[in-house]
Amino acid sequence: MFSADDEAARILDILEIQFGCYEWFAVPLRNADNRQNVLDSLSTLWHRYSIARYHAPLQTERRITEARDTARKIAKAISLLKTAPRRVVAERYINGPASLAEYEKAIEILSRYQSELASFGKQKLSRGAKSDPVITAATRAAARIYTDITGSDFPKTIDYVNRKAKRGEKVFSTHPLNFVHQILNAVDSDIDAPQVATAVRTAVNPIISAKKGRKKSSITP
Repeated sequence: MFSADDEAARILDILEIQFGCYEWFAVPLRNADNRQNVLDSLSTLWHRYSIARYHAPLQTERRITEARDTARKIAKAISLLKTAPRRVVAERYINGPASLAEYEKAIEILSRYQSELASFGKQKLSRGAKSDPVITAATRAAARIYTDITGSDFPKTIDYVNRKAKRGEKVFSTHPLNFVHQILNAVDSDIDAPQVATAVRTAVNPIISAKKGRKKSSITP
């Protein structure tokens, strides 16, 4: 007869084989020794869990359906992860109780992605939309993660530096925008800086900080 720990281990094995979640988030987060590595790990996580499923050749309607399906899969994985005994998780995948905080952070990140995908799956399409709803949803989630991890305000201005003058390619001059652009561009190389800039303007709104008496940027809910 299986014990609770045996059952948890079986569930974790299924998740690892069918959904690949532990190899994709526990190990990278465990090995992160500084903030930049954490950001790199999160970009990898974001790429594999959500927008990696949405490529330019797909029709938008199909992408919305896949977003809903992915959101359901992530919700199921989160539920299984939360109910698994933490000791089993720590021993099998995260090398000890000291890393459980990273495990909890990974669940939090997955929850955020699941929420973003569910929201994207519910939105109505507009033929005259200025930005691709997939890019906008992805930009919003990536920007939220950046601000959550770094504690820095996301820029409300779009600044470019022309590093490739011969080709006339626009490149972002600030790290937060580069962070978002690199994630999206890794999935679809046709996504250029102006497209991301449009999505940022759609997904990020300036607000007034009464406490500090200055303007800062906030990700729209």
